[in-house]
Amino acid sequence: MKYQTLLTSLLVLSGLAAGYLDVSTIVPIAAAQAEITPTAEPVEAAEPEASDETAEAEAAETEAAETEAAETAQPKATPTDRNTVIQSQKSIEWIPLARINPAQPVTIELNNTSNDELEYLITTHTNFRTLAPGQKASIIVTDFPAFVNINAKRSVGVKYLMRVQGNKIMVDLKLTTGQGDTTLNIHEQGAIYLY
Repeated sequence: MKYQTLLTSLLVLSGLAAGYLDVSTIVPIAAAQAEITPTAEPVEAAEPEASDETAEAEAAETEAAETEAAETAQPKATPTDRNTVIQSQKSIEWIPLARINPAQPVTIELNNTSNDELEYLITTHTNFRTLAPGQKASIIVTDFPAFVNINAKRSVGVKYLMRVQGNKIMVDLKLTTGQGDTTLNIHEQGAIYLY
């Protein structure tokens, strides 16, 4: 059991370091981990026989408790599952990194801090444009949702380091050995997501 906990912790930490997971992913993993139960059924001690009335009352209580438990039960993982799937009855909601006012234009300033050429576009409005090493570019967005894709021209990841002041989004772009980011998404309600 402690080895599974250690393995899960290592997988979560490596997922965070590589950018595959964010903090909102860890909570359901930790919750599922806390609910891990052994597969072997415990042996119950024999109880003295009770009268018919007592037995009927206990049976009714047990049935009511089992019905309530079945209605509120969460999926549980067992330590013997090799390919445990963590499920949740409620979907994980994305948490925005920041917000802007979508009723006003938004300025996105891109700053290529890498030594490689990058390419960027607003997926619904423009073709790819090039951003040379050390170069900056500004994009003004008035239609939401908006999806800004920024990629390296060669096969390496690009990490987006974002700051927001009012309706101005500043993004420093650097290369990374991990997967990196691919999209800056501004939701129609003004929420900003990176993925």
